[in-house]
Amino acid sequence: DLAEAYERDDLALGRFPSVLRAANVEFVPSDMRAPATLAPVLDGVDFVFHLASVSSANAPRSILQAVNVQGTRALVDLLLERPRKTRLERLVLLGDGGVYGLPTPYDLPLTEDTPPSPANPYTKSKWEQEWLLMEAGRKQGLPFSTLRPTGVYGPRAVRGAGQMILNAASMSALAVPSSFTARIPFVHVRDVALAALHVAMA
Repeated sequence: DLAEAYERDDLALGRFPSVLRAANVEFVPSDMRAPATLAPVLDGVDFVFHLASVSSANAPRSILQAVNVQGTRALVDLLLERPRKTRLERLVLLGDGGVYGLPTPYDLPLTEDTPPSPANPYTKSKWEQEWLLMEAGRKQGLPFSTLRPTGVYGPRAVRGAGQMILNAASMSALAVPSSFTARIPFVHVRDVALAALHVAMA
């Protein structure tokens, strides 16, 4: 993450360096827009869990491309440049279930074979991340897996589904129309982390 992300806890931005310090995590500042800063992060690692993305649907397309897409391209290039004896065991990308777009009832259930149809620049950038990994895997043997979680919630959640649940929990009464038929899948952040570990070791 960026160096300023380690300065102090910031609930609004979802930054909690105190948690990392308590867990004795070694923090190496880096910027997906500056490939030279990524090399120290990768030094000597066997597994990469790639969560570094701008995750706002309102972010400018240029920022989404620079961080999410070009940053991932730089990360992949650095991993492929490593000598064969120090090759990566696996890269696990945390993608986004939103790459499926806005399916109609006739499109359900979604499966891994459902064609992606991202509906906004953010989910399009997440799909482009996946495409980069698939190409590197197919052409250059990069070992990777992608998870597409939807509705992640848990401690310190400040965006997306986590924020939606917190907002609902703070209401004195929650009104839901009787005609409401939507089904929203939620998954706890701990289960996402365990799934990432599972596919990395599989």
